[in-house]
Amino acid sequence: MESREWFTNQQLNALIIPLVIEQLLAITVGFADTVMVSNVGESAVSAVSLVDSINIL
Repeated sequence: MESREWFTNQQLNALIIPLVIEQLLAITVGFADTVMVSNVGESAVSAVSLVDSINIL
């Protein structure tokens, strides 16, 4: 049987790199949100962390 690749490494990199950048930006925004509400209280930090973990999914 003949082995045939569906995608080249260059095509996969063109798809993966923007996804990695988007995930890094989502994590950065979540971190910034947590820092902004950190002086409000523990419950606010917990709420932001909970919502951020759902948004990352």
